[in-house]
Amino acid sequence: MKFSSRFGLPLTLVLMLVPAMAQAAAGRVLMAAGDAVAIRDGKEVKLAAGAAINDRDVLRTGTGSNLQVRMTDESVVALKERTTLAIDQYRFSGQQDGSERAFYRLLKGGFRTISGLIGKTNRANYEVRTSVATIGIRGTAYSLALCEAGSCINANGTAARDGLYGAVTEGKVAASNTKGAFEFIAGEAFFALRPDVGVEKLLVPPAFLADRLEGQKRGANQPQTAKDDAAKSDAATASTGTKGEEAGSITNGTAAASTTAIVPNPTPGSAVQAATTENKNAAGAPEVLPPRDGFVVAFPFPTGGTDFYFGGEAEGTYDSAGNLIAFTSTQGVSGSIAGGTITNRGTMTDGSTVVTWGRWSGGSVTGSDGQTLTGFPLLFATANNVNTGVQQALPTSGIVSYTPAGGPGAVAYTGGQTYTGSVTNALLTIDFGAQQASFGATIDFLSAMGKKFDVTATLGPNAGGGLGDYFGNYSSVNCVGCTGGTYTGGVSVGLAGTDGYGTAVAAGCIGDIANGFNATFVEVFRK
Repeated sequence: MKFSSRFGLPLTLVLMLVPAMAQAAAGRVLMAAGDAVAIRDGKEVKLAAGAAINDRDVLRTGTGSNLQVRMTDESVVALKERTTLAIDQYRFSGQQDGSERAFYRLLKGGFRTISGLIGKTNRANYEVRTSVATIGIRGTAYSLALCEAGSCINANGTAARDGLYGAVTEGKVAASNTKGAFEFIAGEAFFALRPDVGVEKLLVPPAFLADRLEGQKRGANQPQTAKDDAAKSDAATASTGTKGEEAGSITNGTAAASTTAIVPNPTPGSAVQAATTENKNAAGAPEVLPPRDGFVVAFPFPTGGTDFYFGGEAEGTYDSAGNLIAFTSTQGVSGSIAGGTITNRGTMTDGSTVVTWGRWSGGSVTGSDGQTLTGFPLLFATANNVNTGVQQALPTSGIVSYTPAGGPGAVAYTGGQTYTGSVTNALLTIDFGAQQASFGATIDFLSAMGKKFDVTATLGPNAGGGLGDYFGNYSSVNCVGCTGGTYTGGVSVGLAGTDGYGTAVAAGCIGDIANGFNATFVEVFRK
């Protein structure tokens, strides 16, 4: 397979570090719209973007309101309107040392979440209790809704049955009650009527599990006209005997910056890949993002092989939204969207830095062997604040587990046709002391062509550039739906942040050249 690189400038996307959290904070608010408060020491504390979230807080949203919180283990929780969620116990020292805890109670309403480091290695360290069932995770993204007294409305306007509803968008969820433990995987939905009735699988998730975030239309933390007294009562009961600090901005010398980290909604009948959404301003129009000065591209060749290429400031051309629209290099790899369109677009924003990704539909690319392809899909990711100087010095100690944040997916070429797929179950851990990285993912083309690939790789550092900061060939490739062939490939990881601990972007390939199958993918990770 071909691995193309200019790499006088490696990926090395040097982003600004996420503002450090105050020591006492368990998390911070990403977005608060409408009536969003924390019940702390028996008092209501109004929440706004950047406000601290503490252990033992009870979070509550009113009518037409939303709240999104990122915890210190990098999990994200998005509360729907009229929701009360108690943080019974939260503990995270920054290391997965067995002392970490994330125990929640859903008293009313619903939420969506992407899990973080807590619960990844010890499942007993994470749970969400409800009056109907207790939820455990297997590394996942999921949604829950606790429906009581006709509070949940179906798409046709009828009231849904009371009980607990859930949908899994990534990983696995275990719902347990007195009837046992019931597991559900990505793309599945479930319902529990009572704690003494088994949890049943639903054909599709109900429409009310998808929160349209209507509260954002009301602006930041605008009071509602009629308070939800029942929600206040629930919150006051849950917070009895708890203490916490007064809410305030999480400081690092500057005001907290707005961050988009939207948790995916479940789509009826299908699994949904976790990803972030494009930035919009207060008027709802796309926001002009910071200028880009670095990128990665990946695409397969019809005649065999693939290119994935990392370029710097002088090699790329970008539009006002940060999308890559043309690139060129001295290595012979170039391309132009030239009237085509961009799909699978997404962004991840942390403070003043942004990573953007997408897939070209149309345009043309020229590979490192001089082969020019027209109308061929190309995957890209771009970033601002790229280090255009020397190769960054990597850390020499510590182990970091990264969380997938999204990406443009995967593209394959075989039998004279192109196919698009997704990247799921992505994992990345780097042992900086041993200078070794572990990567794993599922490259999924099941719905497109009946194949998916589970890949793992051990990566070593690339001194002086090369294919990003870490590169390695796959140590194993397991194919579902393959009847033969030998599949090989590799993956490159470029790290962000001046100390090497920030965002990571992975670009990789997989193929069986003898049988004419070639595929590439791009995935973005956050620390």
